Amino acid sequence: MIRGQPKTWMGIIRQRSQFEVSVNEAMASLMRRGIEPCKREICEELGLDYSDADDRAKVTLAIHKHKILFDYAWKLYVSLGLFDRDYEIFADDYEGYGNWQKQKSELYEMLLRIGVTEEEVRRLWIFSQVWEKFLAAANQWNLHLFIASGEPWTRNGFRYRQPNFWEYMVKQIEIGRNLEKGVLRILERHQDMGMILTSTEPVEIAIQVAQDTLKMISDGAPLRYRCDLCADKGRMIAFRTQVELVNHYREVHNF
Repeated sequence: MIRGQPKTWMGIIRQRSQFEVSVNEAMASLMRRGIEPCKREICEELGLDYSDADDRAKVTLAIHKHKILFDYAWKLYVSLGLFDRDYEIFADDYEGYGNWQKQKSELYEMLLRIGVTEEEVRRLWIFSQVWEKFLAAANQWNLHLFIASGEPWTRNGFRYRQPNFWEYMVKQIEIGRNLEKGVLRILERHQDMGMILTSTEPVEIAIQVAQDTLKMISDGAPLRYRCDLCADKGRMIAFRTQVELVNHYREVHNF
């Protein structure tokens, strides 16, 4: 969907049609007025007919196009070394991190409470600062990132907003959880119908991996370490820590 390989902000925004620019401007305008717009309000802002399925579809595609361009811009930002440059700048900002700890004490304490180390919290904060700097640069070029939230079955459906780093992280977890559930359903259907995987690996193993990944994403449960030798014999044996796995190898397989 990206034509060529643009290397500048100008090259990226030129990928958009006039309609896609108008959708972005309409959403940004509504947000500046304190409105997290739904698709109905976006259509009204653009003079479109929300009851017309084609008009709704055009808006949906335009929002999706902005997501693709935003992702492309981020990858370009990383590949050009700009991410590393900004990361080093914020990594040296101990005063800024200290202020954040005080201002966002509830978030800071919550992260520590769920097992995130101090070093990992600081790394997350650095990422959040780099993200905000990149977001501000993108917005200057009229390129915004929108995420949807709300209840799609209500009259107005989803509402859109531009997230901060922490909100976007939560949204990615929600998306990952839903995608993994879909993978799990497909694998269970394979199992029920006696189908095989292209890798010829047992479906049962794939289901176990999918279940573990889903728990890791949604419940914070760590991945389990499996014994490959037992799996080769059709037995699914797994452990929560590598130490337990090593002890198993020594005791059962004489390693």
